[in-house]
Amino acid sequence: MISSEVIESIRQKADIVEVISSYVNVIKQGNNYKAICPFHNDKNPSLHIDTKKQIFKCFACGEGGNVFGFVQKYEKVPFYESVKKVAEMINFSHEDLKGPTREISETNKKIISCLLEATNLYKYILKTNDGERCSSYLEKRNISIEMQEYFSLGFSPTNKELSIKILREKGFDIDTLDKAGILVRSSSSFIDRFSGRLIFPIYNEYNEVIGYSARRIDDSDEPKYVNSQNSELFNKSKVLYNYQNARNVAKSEGYVYVVEGFMDVFSFYKAGIKSCVALMGTAFTSYHAKMLKKLNVEVRMCLDGDDAGRHGMLQAIRILEENKVKYRLVNYKDCLLDPDEILEKYGKDKLIEISSNLINGEQFILEYFKRNNDLSTIEGKRKFLDEIASYINLIKDPLDLEMIINDISNITKINISTLQKKFNVQTTTNIPYEPIYEIPVERVPKVSLRRLQRVEKELLYQILNFKEASIDMDEKGCYFLDEIYEKIRNYVLDGYETKDTFSTAELLSTLSLKNDETSKKMIDTIT
Repeated sequence: MISSEVIESIRQKADIVEVISSYVNVIKQGNNYKAICPFHNDKNPSLHIDTKKQIFKCFACGEGGNVFGFVQKYEKVPFYESVKKVAEMINFSHEDLKGPTREISETNKKIISCLLEATNLYKYILKTNDGERCSSYLEKRNISIEMQEYFSLGFSPTNKELSIKILREKGFDIDTLDKAGILVRSSSSFIDRFSGRLIFPIYNEYNEVIGYSARRIDDSDEPKYVNSQNSELFNKSKVLYNYQNARNVAKSEGYVYVVEGFMDVFSFYKAGIKSCVALMGTAFTSYHAKMLKKLNVEVRMCLDGDDAGRHGMLQAIRILEENKVKYRLVNYKDCLLDPDEILEKYGKDKLIEISSNLINGEQFILEYFKRNNDLSTIEGKRKFLDEIASYINLIKDPLDLEMIINDISNITKINISTLQKKFNVQTTTNIPYEPIYEIPVERVPKVSLRRLQRVEKELLYQILNFKEASIDMDEKGCYFLDEIYEKIRNYVLDGYETKDTFSTAELLSTLSLKNDETSKKMIDTIT
């Protein structure tokens, strides 16, 4: 992960004019520069570069941002990749820019090398005559060639001895093949454990193949999945399927979904969501939480919609809270299907709709125990309170705690003070809410409203450029009616509180990291 301090150091050292001129021809105009915009079919130079603020803006198509924003849009790469590319251009080096390193034994190096060769072999076999049945199966499941390449899918040859023979010819001995989990010793020969199966390679966080999950493609009585055996490299409780792909996408999207199986990951991919990982048939663990925390994005728990899946998400809340991971959970409401079933039955729009319906941990806990208890009876209420009690102590924020107790009181019709005693929660002082003044916009004449919008726009310009304006506005208790302007003002205030100077270009970097619709609107407004 590249720290915000390193990102800002790179931005300060990079000259936006020099970086942009390495992509397009730049023309000097007064103190600033302009260029033909590469983001639309531009005839006249519409892209303007402000050297003082170190930002660019196209006044024809609206694209704008700082030096990272230009590289990100031009090369179509995630934000962190654009940071690395700018660092390379200016010969900036730092430990944060290097990939993760760790000590690894010679034995494990051989195993990883062996698994890489096996993966390439399985991918090749899938495209041969021997892999036709598997290709037909993938076609029926609407798994395209593009997806097969993206997920490195393969097929283990039906000749059980073939892959072992080929890998031995490449120099891998029996002991290495055995430790890699590929080889099985039969009475008269060595055979491939996964023969005749669809191969899902499993990668670690260093983008190395460490094992496989192999699915049968017929209706035989054999187990549906055969996984690599647990080893020093491969442990299902410490692995998330598709982590190697999702981590780069997650950093630009600002979130990552956690689902139960490979096919759920594929369903999200088909729906246009690539930031998705899957459990390997195990419960969610603290190790998984730590892996996801490194991404520094919102974790979106999306286990199946049935009772088992909802229970799994309830258990995950405790682990996520203990590891201080920011998260929300998908609210399935009355849907009992998994993501793969939702896609197949209702289509991608429905999957996107359901997966976008997110609630926080407190809301999920309430909904879960309401769903599983009859609150119309005294015994049902008693059971509800007993079950939810163990989750109340997970809530550390006093405001969140007060809100959930108020909600429980409304649901059960039990007095708040009684609930506080039940949950061993100290009484908090209720501070009366005093709303800030509000202007009834619907009563403002259209002409006056347009004037008000012009005033707000001018005021936003002032606080972006002058610290005194921002402080004065805050001290007077003023705020913007425009929601985007108000969000920008809060960022500016935070900037002035933590630093002596405020940089528009630095704020653009912060917003680019989020990469959501609101942040994009804020970037467009600022530029």
